[in-house]
Amino acid sequence: MLTQGVDTSHWSGKTDFRLMKSRGVKFNIAKATDFYYNTKQPFIDSRWVETYKACREVGILIGGYHWLQPGIDPTVQAQWYLDQYFRTPTDLPPVVDFEDAKYTTVKDYLWRLRTWLEKVELATGRVPIIYTGNGFMAPFIASGQVAWMARYPLWLAHYTTAPKVPRPWDKWTFWQYSESGDGIFYGTESLHLDMDYFNGTEAELRLFCMIEEQEPPVKRKWWLYRLIEHWMR
Repeated sequence: MLTQGVDTSHWSGKTDFRLMKSRGVKFNIAKATDFYYNTKQPFIDSRWVETYKACREVGILIGGYHWLQPGIDPTVQAQWYLDQYFRTPTDLPPVVDFEDAKYTTVKDYLWRLRTWLEKVELATGRVPIIYTGNGFMAPFIASGQVAWMARYPLWLAHYTTAPKVPRPWDKWTFWQYSESGDGIFYGTESLHLDMDYFNGTEAELRLFCMIEEQEPPVKRKWWLYRLIEHWMR
């Protein structure tokens, strides 16, 4: 059983999330944070706050991803994501987008990924999700340095009817199966929409997100995060 979802960003334009909900969408993994490649300045996706609020309002489970820049300190990137995460705590665990082709070396980009993941997990108490694709992963797999990635849930980008899971994973948790969904049908201003599945039922998705336990732990983790931040100074 698969559960229908989408992923949106400022490219989706203005979105009617109530209509989207009526079309059967159960979750949205939206772009939250990034850094400009040239200026190295951080930014929040221009649609993130309104998307977060609208999804919460209509009952679409919300997740937020960070685009991992290969030329910026991963600790700084993690800090920026965490600052937004604790202002807008998500239903889904934290997500990192691992697909920037401008990396210098395989070893360096893997170091940045691992550093981001470890810092975010420590601060939130949640195991982050990795978004990536088969083609992008090929040189990293060939390096023989990816076994450690298996503990993180995989959000796989593969536009096919039978997704191929890259090593070191043996299954996908989320699958971006199309980048050309009918945006108008699902309520977006854009004609095309990224479409996703969760590998399980809606009840299993809610269990994966620990929905019933979400609010109290998030509040507690906020104070834990501040203490950790103080200790690390």
